[in-house]
Formats: sequence, structure tokens, C-alpha cells
Amino acid sequence: MSIEPSPRDADAAAADLPKLSIAPSLGGYGHAREVWWMLAAQLVIVLALIAVLVV
Repeated sequence: MSIEPSPRDADAAAADLPKLSIAPSLGGYGHAREVWWMLAAQLVIVLALIAVLVV
């Protein structure tokens, strides 16, 4: 899959832009561990705030 500048766009045609190729996404699996750490950190912060407000 590629993105090409529109031939009707005068600026894009004058700039002679290259085609941009789009690689298929890996589904974000490489960042899943980071997401879980961020969610765990948010949970700890929320629990700490609740503990501070209640006590």
C-alpha cells in the first residue's frame, strides 16, 4: 500500500513528492508490556489518593 500525492494538487505536483510506503502494523504487541506497567502505575496512584483522602 502506498500514498501518492494528488495529481490535482498543484503544490504537491510542483514539489515532486515521493510515494510513501506504509508497512503493515505489528498490532502494537511490542508496547503491550509498557501499557500494562502504565495501567498498574495509574492503579497504584489512584489507590494511594483514595487512601490519603479516606484516612
